[in-house]
Amino acid sequence: ISSKESKVILDFLIHVLISDLGIDAVAVWVIEEGTDFMKIEESSGLSERYIRFFNKTDRIRVGRGLVGQVMSDKKTIYYEKPEEYRDFGNARWNIMLQDEGVKAILSSPMFVGDRVIGTFNIYYKTPHQISQYERRFIEILANQISIAIENTEHSRTLRQSEEKLKRQIEKLLELQNVTQFLNLR
Repeated sequence: ISSKESKVILDFLIHVLISDLGIDAVAVWVIEEGTDFMKIEESSGLSERYIRFFNKTDRIRVGRGLVGQVMSDKKTIYYEKPEEYRDFGNARWNIMLQDEGVKAILSSPMFVGDRVIGTFNIYYKTPHQISQYERRFIEILANQISIAIENTEHSRTLRQSEEKLKRQIEKLLELQNVTQFLNLR
């Protein structure tokens, strides 16, 4: 699927999660290309301030904070109450979660095969106890989102390769024309 189609699908999934499951916000965190920093790639229900803070101001490395720990441990982490995650990460990150009004948070790794490409986070602004079925559903959904992201990357790579091949063919045709011209003389 194209990147435009995957964005439409992701936006639809996020809308369904928020409207039908009582989730207040979601975020798709991925590793920024060429670094070991995480960034919010897609989100809904989170303030621009929150997104800008984690994408620009106070970056999270793989292995640090909630999303970084989920990436390195390859396990879902769920906290029902703010007190449970206060010691996870640093105080600035917890203040940002408080400012967003987050009371409960679930972070699930997004797998492509055995490789983790990011995390899928859901945020509740009221205390929430998640059932094992909801948790499993979110884990399955996280993996489906990772496949959509991977397909988008493959699509982009194919388009780039196609453009490169077109340029190479054009150069070869130019060389062929020059060679034919020189052979005529």
